Order: sequence, then C-alpha cells, then structure tokens
Amino acid sequence: MFSYRLRWDLVADNVGGLVSGLVILLQITALGFALAMILGLVVAVARTARSPLLRGPALAYTELMRGIPLFLFLFLVYYGAAQVSPVVLSPFVAAVLALGLTGSGYATEIYRGALQAVDPGQREAAFAMGLTPGQAFRDVVLPQALRIAVPPGMNLLVALLKGSTFVSVIGVADVFYLSRIVSQRFFAPFEMYTVSGLMIIAVTLCLAGFAVLVEKRFARGDRTSS
Repeated sequence: MFSYRLRWDLVADNVGGLVSGLVILLQITALGFALAMILGLVVAVARTARSPLLRGPALAYTELMRGIPLFLFLFLVYYGAAQVSPVVLSPFVAAVLALGLTGSGYATEIYRGALQAVDPGQREAAFAMGLTPGQAFRDVVLPQALRIAVPPGMNLLVALLKGSTFVSVIGVADVFYLSRIVSQRFFAPFEMYTVSGLMIIAVTLCLAGFAVLVEKRFARGDRTSS
C-alpha cells in the first residue's frame, strides 16, 4: 500500500526563500499595477477624445489587452521581444511589462467610466470661469475622475496579484518557482505548493479587505457631499 509522508521540514528549511519569492511577486504586482494605471489613463483620455483617429486605436488597444490571456502574453513578451528586437528582457522586467500591459486594458475602462461619471456641468462651469479645455480637464474633471476610479482600481490590484502567480513560467524566482524546484528535488509537491498558495491567499484577502474599506470610505464621502 502506498503511503505518503509529509515533509513539513522542507517548508521550514525554505522559509527564507518563500518569503523572498513572495516579496518578488509583490514587487511585480506593484510595478505592473503602476504601469497599468499610467497607461490606462493615457488610453482612456484617447478613448474619450472627439477625434476618431484617437478613439479607434485606443479602442483596438483596449480590446486587445483585455482579450489576450496573461499566460500567453508572458511568453510573447519574454521570448518574442528577443526574436523581433535586440532587446533581451529579464524575466522580472518581462513579467512587469506583461502584467502592466494587460492590466492597462482594464484600467482604461475604469478611467473611461470615471471620466464619464463626472457631471458635464463641472466642465461647463470651468469654461465659464475662463479655463481652457486643457485646464478644465486637468484642474476640474481629472481630480474628480481619479477619486471615482480609486475603488475599482483597488479591485484591479487584487486581480493583478492573482495574475502574477503565472510569472514563474518564464523563470521569475517567486514562491511557486521555488516550490517547483524543491518539489522536483525531494518529490514533495503538496507541502511547498500548499504553503505557497496559503501565502498568496492571505495577501489577496488582505488586499481585498482593504479594497472594501476604501470603497466604503469613498461611498460615505459621496453621501456626505451630496
């Protein structure tokens, strides 16, 4: 009869590596999120522009980034960049780019909805005060839109953290990369992957809880201002 002896000592021996791998994963998530929010704002502005020369490419970019699977895009960025250009990306940089670019498609929709949610009267009032269209957008519309975009932006951060668990497939030394190496060496996959998964779940729950608090805070502020 087959019997499996749990090797929790392997987890204890690799705690430092697991923590380091988690830190790498959080760094990729944070940088990818920052890139997604910056690119998303630029594309959202283009999507809400009057010119079809801006709206068309922005729409195509958004649908492409939202439609391509992150798992596939990781391979395209990491291996494809070296094939079509002299640039050789490290696994860390490729993971940040892939996460940020795919996330920017969703960030675009967040910003677009936020910009459209701003009362048009705000812009008209800015014009009445003598502001130019650029000044009205920068000083009146954009600050209100950013405030509206914060709660769904936090949800996007949680989604990107979940997506970042794929990055080990291109060699990023995160918690799952270490788990695969240890489990292959000692034939003990259950212990390492279980602890790695619990670490990710714990961080995800913390971020999700923080997102709920942020959303309630902004909702309370909206009721107070109204």
